[in-house]
Amino acid sequence: MTFPCAGIARLAPAALWQALYDRWGEKRLRARHRSYADKQAFFQAFWEALAYSYGVPDGEPYRRVAEALPWATLARYAEGLLSKEAALLGMAGLLEGTAPPQDPYEEQLLASWRYLQSKHGWRPLALRWKPTRPAASPHVRLAMLAALVEAYPQPAPLLEALPTALPLPSPYWCAHWAWQRPFPAPLRKPSPAFLQKVAINALYPFAIYYYRLTGRLEKALEVLERFRALPPENHRYARLYARHAYPAQNAWQTQGQLQLWREACLPQRCLACEVGRYLLRGEGFTGDSSPAQ
Repeated sequence: MTFPCAGIARLAPAALWQALYDRWGEKRLRARHRSYADKQAFFQAFWEALAYSYGVPDGEPYRRVAEALPWATLARYAEGLLSKEAALLGMAGLLEGTAPPQDPYEEQLLASWRYLQSKHGWRPLALRWKPTRPAASPHVRLAMLAALVEAYPQPAPLLEALPTALPLPSPYWCAHWAWQRPFPAPLRKPSPAFLQKVAINALYPFAIYYYRLTGRLEKALEVLERFRALPPENHRYARLYARHAYPAQNAWQTQGQLQLWREACLPQRCLACEVGRYLLRGEGFTGDSSPAQ
């Protein structure tokens, strides 16, 4: 995997590459947001992005669960944390074909899911869950999403006061990574890497856009600065540009690299890129062919 100017990328100044990553970070933010029909559509998009972020890099099954169970539906019809866990785990198909319950929580969880199915006609989705580390299992992550909705019955307050921590699931899912499969040691808190993924893929992009929509540009800039304070991601595109050009300095820029790759480098639209235009004009070429500083 490479990009058209990889062999001569460092003939362009590092400052030009950094500015490029910043600009494409803004392009990525705008590309992620369509023209929403109303506030409800915006919050549904946020909910799906949030669910996706809980499963990154394999977030699509989580997004489909969120699509099938909107935030408002979950908050309205699944009363209490156990009921929300039952709804999300049941819709994800993770309560199908389980071993007979061995404790009161397991009995209550299955009974709650059967009740929700009977009352609302909910049916589990046909999803494929990839193997993960125990702490990142879909059972644990969906239970954590249930805890988040229990703590925030409406999504707006979550964007108004961005959390520095995310709620843990119920005690059962702090002790088990799957049905009747206990952790070696109880789950105590989400990892910093997980918190960063949720911030990058959902909380910060939607908060910035939310504040812009509501005319609070200073608040949007505050969140943008928090975004830029996050360390750069280590995805394959970040490694690609670091190897051939210059590394990103923060998470906003690594998000920009994703958009740069998809919209300019992959389709070889070099004229859509400031670095491409710079190199095509021959400005980086000197007599000794040394990289520009």
